[in-house]
Amino acid sequence: MQYVAGGTLADCIKQVRELPREKWTGGRVLESIDHCLVDANQTVPELSSIRAHVREMEWAEVVAWIGIQLAGF
Repeated sequence: MQYVAGGTLADCIKQVRELPREKWTGGRVLESIDHCLVDANQTVPELSSIRAHVREMEWAEVVAWIGIQLAGF
């Protein structure tokens, strides 16, 4: 698999899990990913069409969606 700078999925999920459970959403996952990218001096893909979709997801949907994406590799 190709190396992509910006931290790991575990780093991103850890940041979300530090919040109260009711705040675990797709939007929080995106914020966490963005934070990891900025920390690694990477560009945040703000114009990605997927972002709007993920932002509206509930936690269980985000987890399932990530799993589906990973299974595709």
